[in-house]
Amino acid sequence: MDRSSTSRSNSFAQNLSERSDIRLACFDGGGVKTLSQLVIMKEIMKEVRNRKYPHDPARRMLPSEEFDMIGGSDTGGLISIMFSRLQMSIEEVMDEFSIIVEKVYKPRFSHAIRRTQALRACLKDMFERRGWHLDCKLSEGWQESHCAGFCIVLSFNELRNQVCLRSYKTRQGLPSDITIIDAMLSTCASYPDFEPVTSSIGFEEQTFVGASLGANNPSGRLISEAHALYGGRAKVLSILSIGSGHLGNLTTPASGDDGSLKTLYQQMLSDGEVEAEETKMRTIESGIYFRLSVRHGMQGVEIAHENSDTRITAQAYAYLNDGETRQTVTDCVRSLAEAYGRVSLDNLMYTAARKPTYKAAPARTQHYIKRSGPWQALVNAISPDQHSQRVVIVAGMTGCGKTQLVTEILRQYNPERSRLFDHALFVDGSSEHSIKSDLITHVQFLTGMEGSRFEFEDAMAFFQRLNNRRWLIVYDNVDDIRIDIRSLLPRCDHGVVIITTRNQLLRTLASENSYLRLDVMSKDESIELIFRCVGNANPSDDERHAAAIIADKLGYLPVALAQAGCFIANEPCSCTHYLGLLSTHLAELMNSPAGDLQNLSAYAAFDLTYHRLPSVMQKLVNILSFFHYTDFPMAAIAHTAAHPQYIDAFPFESRDATHASAVNVVRDICSFASTRDNFAVFGINRMLQAYSLASLTLAPLTSLAYTHPLMREWAFNRMEPGQRIMFQEAACLILISCTDANHLHPYLPPHIIEVMARLPVDCLHINTRAGLGKLLRAASRWSESQTVWAPVHDMLQRKHGPMNLHVATAKLELAATYLDDGFVEMERLEKEVVGIRSKLLGIQHLDTLWAIEELSETLVRQDRYSDALIIKQGMLNELERQLKPNHPVILDAKRTLALLLKHLCRLSDAELIQREVMEEQKLQQGENHLKTIDAVWNLALTYCEWGRHQDSEPLLLKALEGKKKILGETHHDTLVAMTWLALNYHEQNRGIEAARLQLKVVEQRRKSWGPNNSYTVEALELLAAFYNSQNRFDDLEPLRVQLLKARWDVLGEEHPDTLIAMNNLALNYSNQSRHADAEALQVEVLSKRIRLEGEDTLDVATCMHNLAWTYHDTGRLQEAMVYATKAERICRSVLPADDPELVKTTRLIETINKSLKVANLTKNTASVDIQINVLITGKSFPLILFSLILLFFMPSFKETCTNAVLLWRSWVMWCLKWYLNWTGYGDCVNEFPL
Repeated sequence: MDRSSTSRSNSFAQNLSERSDIRLACFDGGGVKTLSQLVIMKEIMKEVRNRKYPHDPARRMLPSEEFDMIGGSDTGGLISIMFSRLQMSIEEVMDEFSIIVEKVYKPRFSHAIRRTQALRACLKDMFERRGWHLDCKLSEGWQESHCAGFCIVLSFNELRNQVCLRSYKTRQGLPSDITIIDAMLSTCASYPDFEPVTSSIGFEEQTFVGASLGANNPSGRLISEAHALYGGRAKVLSILSIGSGHLGNLTTPASGDDGSLKTLYQQMLSDGEVEAEETKMRTIESGIYFRLSVRHGMQGVEIAHENSDTRITAQAYAYLNDGETRQTVTDCVRSLAEAYGRVSLDNLMYTAARKPTYKAAPARTQHYIKRSGPWQALVNAISPDQHSQRVVIVAGMTGCGKTQLVTEILRQYNPERSRLFDHALFVDGSSEHSIKSDLITHVQFLTGMEGSRFEFEDAMAFFQRLNNRRWLIVYDNVDDIRIDIRSLLPRCDHGVVIITTRNQLLRTLASENSYLRLDVMSKDESIELIFRCVGNANPSDDERHAAAIIADKLGYLPVALAQAGCFIANEPCSCTHYLGLLSTHLAELMNSPAGDLQNLSAYAAFDLTYHRLPSVMQKLVNILSFFHYTDFPMAAIAHTAAHPQYIDAFPFESRDATHASAVNVVRDICSFASTRDNFAVFGINRMLQAYSLASLTLAPLTSLAYTHPLMREWAFNRMEPGQRIMFQEAACLILISCTDANHLHPYLPPHIIEVMARLPVDCLHINTRAGLGKLLRAASRWSESQTVWAPVHDMLQRKHGPMNLHVATAKLELAATYLDDGFVEMERLEKEVVGIRSKLLGIQHLDTLWAIEELSETLVRQDRYSDALIIKQGMLNELERQLKPNHPVILDAKRTLALLLKHLCRLSDAELIQREVMEEQKLQQGENHLKTIDAVWNLALTYCEWGRHQDSEPLLLKALEGKKKILGETHHDTLVAMTWLALNYHEQNRGIEAARLQLKVVEQRRKSWGPNNSYTVEALELLAAFYNSQNRFDDLEPLRVQLLKARWDVLGEEHPDTLIAMNNLALNYSNQSRHADAEALQVEVLSKRIRLEGEDTLDVATCMHNLAWTYHDTGRLQEAMVYATKAERICRSVLPADDPELVKTTRLIETINKSLKVANLTKNTASVDIQINVLITGKSFPLILFSLILLFFMPSFKETCTNAVLLWRSWVMWCLKWYLNWTGYGDCVNEFPL
């Protein structure tokens, strides 16, 4: 099908940006009137042949060899594909189009779908006759093609969205992955004569209609596509535009009936002459644009007119005989033969012959609020740097006030008001075209240079001049992710650039400290904005309270707040009244424009973003609207891509088409992710950030998405009811696929609850509800799981009666949701399941035995080990009777039996069974299989409980190494094995090894799960216990601080676990002799315990006991005795006399009493105010010696002698002072009081 060029090689492989001989052609849409375009094209090809090949009059002329790009709309797009992609000659195209006219345009069809089917049949017939594959893609072979081709179509879901189906790759996009036949059908599918065409493009299905209404003349698109393909520096030789005929004067019909008006509107929308005039004005100085279109006789040509083709052809030939037309054809052919173009594509894209006018920033809204934080940050960022260019990125979601912020900057720093900048310019950043056009216009206005020869590089040179350093350019709303904004900035080391965008990924362009993430308003700013819009400077307290609630419901988004304030002002109504309306009419209120200078609405702003999104991202936005708006784990999408759950775990009832559609949606999103790990979600994350659809924060093993609550409501409200049910099902599929993703379970419950509450419960299929109930239970949300399973069970029982297997399954799942306080109900349900399955399946059936197993586990949880043992042994016997020896199911049953024997302290019996299971697993699976490793692990734990730590150590080491190899060093089970090995070392008094190993567990837990996760906290607690047992109090202190912070952050300051952590830190301070720090914490813990629990609980007694010890250690013995006595009183009231806690408190009181006696004695000694002023002589020694003898040997004398104590102390002091004199320290005698 692809023919090589015989005249010139124009391969895409060469450097396209250096081309200086670009030849372009395009065809308007026109239906049957395209015959006139083919007549004109045939004449041009004939003249080209005569000029280039005068000696070869029979030469076959191919437009694909004479033009570099051919494009079209409607039937013009059809023949463009024939010329460019299929490389057909003008004669071949005329023959094929004549067949299409006869079979498609002339017959009268009862329905548009019939005409579409007729066109498809004609195209298939053409392909088959010419030996082309029916599924040949428009994009195939684009790198070797010599002529680029495109056609314009409209998106059926958004008619304002023009789609270019192209056969080539540009900077704006890849070739269209659509078949040639579908592309031809789509471009011809003009309303109302053809049905919309749905085609698979990649993984998506898209529906198109023809672009005849609104984009019938593709001249402008031709220039932009050439610019995207060849670059702005390439030069153009010629632009040929062939229309389908003038429509004549368009006047309002006299009758004014609907049919006449409809025809008029269609003619106005399909008229290509307005676009032709605009293109002519853009190229008026260059002389490269040639427009050919039959002027007369084309009015009123209908599709079904029997002789319309003959009439059209005759008018075309008459038009070609006109002198002016002949001259245009001659000039066009001459330009095609030239070697060098005169006008660059940049010049054609961004300039016009009109005189430039200054383009100012949009008007600042009358109720603008200067937000102090963002304003100051932006002012600091734009201070000109003397050595480099400042690039400031202001990123934020739509409607958050980015444009208003930079508009105020331009107003404040206008050269007429500030000397900081010589030029402060505003540029529309919505497209590359608008950026270049605005910059060129600004420079033309500032320099006085006019004319279409002024190019973008000239504008850049103006800003790059060394004598023009003080300028500020604001690129506003650079939201199109296809724009390479780097190439559109002045390349110099001076000036300031501000870029406002929704694309958070542009932060890499920002200079140091110049990235501003503009968030929503604060509460106070939001209230101020509402009342400024209302015009109420002094609102009442009630009104302010209502405004605060309104602001919260609207997520503090400026555009929504302005809408609310303007609505309140225009109605008028109170904030309280508006709050009531907001609860029931959110969508209507947010769709209504504000009515201020901007006249925006929040939902309209969101719609603009939505229409820019790829189809798969639109689907994802719809799905996200069913989840809670905070902390959705994006790794759930990657997990779904790797482990999709499209088959129901509980097939209670058959599914309908809605489920199939939901599965397709999830598959599309998973295909977009495309890989099977967390890297898969990076592309989705980038898209969410590129359009500011969500804010992302990092968490262990995932990123968490925050969606603005108002955007979430908008996405939900824009869906049709049927779509909502389908996307809710898709959201549930993603969640259910994460049932086995344990690392995501902490994040999922809020989203499960929200997705179930989004629509009435009846909208969710019973199988889906069952899957969500199972997920809630896997996430340890027992009560929520129970609220799901209870109605599922009741619904099935009402429908099928009690004796039904589905009912039995629901009963078993419901029983599993009960906690320890529901053992009676759990046991009742499980017994009912055993009864149902025994009757319907038989007692020997494996499902029945599984129910029996669940019942035995319930008995174990009630410590009814003997009853559970009887059941388990009976079940094992039945399994051994039915299955072959050492079947995997039997081995699992033996494993659980061994665990039960351990509960009964029959450790030797448990050891024998576990050894048997371990050896059998080795034979069946090998030593390195995970099941074998688990068997080794179970035996090791039995030895640990038995106290045989030396026997358990090699088994623990083997299990740990096996888990490392199979699961990885960071897996949860590997870390659990490491923890048990550390405990083993600790029990063997190998504390240093135990602490070193547990420290590795802590570091890995913190890295994988974060500092506040329960697994991390448990690991920290154990490490703290190791340090405490080794008296490493300085090493222990940071651990206690971390544990307190984790408990405080997760549980709150008054949770019992937080108070325990605070008490443990206080005890460590005491061990470090930091008694003041310990006392402060203990007093705080005690006061909170009393407030929360009262004064007579054991926890309060423990706090008093600890505080009493601290007072004792600091010498405050009376206070210590008060708290110790209170603690003893509480313990005696609730504990038996021999309880260790009571004994400990009693001993504390005894210790305090002894200390009090010693303190009293010391105090009495210190109070004696007698100083020894004379040296001790030998004369007093006999008296003192005699007194000493009396005190020791005559107690009655001690009792009667009032001076006994004085004599005793005098003797002690005499001895001390004698010793000091003897040793030469007599000068210190007077320092000792008696």
